[in-house]
Amino acid sequence: MIYLAGRSQGWWGKKEEDAELPPHEDEAPGIPSSNIPSPVNTSALNVDKWLKTGSRGEEVKQLQRNLDSDIKLIFNLTGKKLNPVGSIDGIFGQKTKDALWNVKNVVEISLRRYSQIPLKFIDLV
Repeated sequence: MIYLAGRSQGWWGKKEEDAELPPHEDEAPGIPSSNIPSPVNTSALNVDKWLKTGSRGEEVKQLQRNLDSDIKLIFNLTGKKLNPVGSIDGIFGQKTKDALWNVKNVVEISLRRYSQIPLKFIDLV
């Protein structure tokens, strides 16, 4: 789940420094909340940019962060160890592609679409 700072009058204040963290709706019982990353300010990202092998930039870094978080969540919920995303370097290479396939069952995606597709691990439980 991605929270956009400064976009609404909801949980976030008018200014990013007034921001409050929203509750973790997807927090599973028994998983320490420290495993759930803090929201990242994604207002500067193009969430509709299509990311695939060879893509580079901040959008890829955010995708890699999302994948890393979901891989940890899947392990905590199921004990299933998936290959890591590799380094969060903003380069969409083979490790990012493999991690995306393992988590979402696709090899190309946008950040907006990433938040809409359920985790593949549901089949693993």
